[in-house]
Amino acid sequence: MDSLSTLFQKGLYEELVRLTEGSHEPEDLYYRASALLALNRARESLEILTKNRDALFAFAPLGTMKGTIGARLYLGEYDKAYADLEDFKNRPYANQECEEYIRDIPGLIAKAIQDDIRNPRAEDSQKSLSAASSDIERLRVLSSLQSQGDLKDRAEEVVALCDDDKAAPDVRTYALFLLVAAKYPGIVTFKRGGKIYQVVPKDLKRPYVDDDFLFLTKAFETDAENPDAGRIATSLLATLILVSYPEEAFPPEEVRLIEVAILKLAYESLREEADLKPLYESYDLRPEDVAEKAREITERLNREKGLN
Repeated sequence: MDSLSTLFQKGLYEELVRLTEGSHEPEDLYYRASALLALNRARESLEILTKNRDALFAFAPLGTMKGTIGARLYLGEYDKAYADLEDFKNRPYANQECEEYIRDIPGLIAKAIQDDIRNPRAEDSQKSLSAASSDIERLRVLSSLQSQGDLKDRAEEVVALCDDDKAAPDVRTYALFLLVAAKYPGIVTFKRGGKIYQVVPKDLKRPYVDDDFLFLTKAFETDAENPDAGRIATSLLATLILVSYPEEAFPPEEVRLIEVAILKLAYESLREEADLKPLYESYDLRPEDVAEKAREITERLNREKGLN
């Protein structure tokens, strides 16, 4: 008889599920969960992976993490995927491959969310924002409205979302972005970071297209020796703008300090030692100032996160 591993490699998932029914052995549970996930029975797979996590992690740490995150993303359970990530990070070191996967998980979750939002379903354009039961649903509706290029008679719904405590801060900010792009002329109440703003969207600077943002994204490409660090830095900058809006993410005179501080964070996320001394010298920066700015940015990025 073929081993469970061989059966899985051959794609005999139904046979695997049948053979492992009722077993509590870690190997059997692992391949049963893997087979169920391959059959798109993600909920059943996830139940096994979560209830038996310690035993499965001891048997196959990388596969257990991949199965768990894969099932979460398939089901759209993004916040729970982030919670799983925290659990994985706090477990003892397994091997370098596991460490690299843990490092990749935030990007996998972010991409899944982006793909979910960027592919709104036909019914999303008809759904009321007030009827959306989760932030992902709200983002799908907003994305659908954005793709139409005109808020038309839906502007007041978007205005109301900017002041909706049920929506996550990032969702409220996305709603404000749409109003800014549409040059909405009315006064909007917007909540973020414990503050309440009264703003007129048509008078606000549109994010991600201004000179400082474009300058920094180009600087990341030029000054980052590792292209991955440059891409991570751009993502960090975009998030910094998101959590700061409608206030400026940084004063223009600090643009080089912000650049090097964000690059420092990008390299740290890659767990790489970067020689930033040439940048300190080129831009007349003190290492302690860069380190302090990096800490400040980290605090700002961690202050508000998560979807409802």
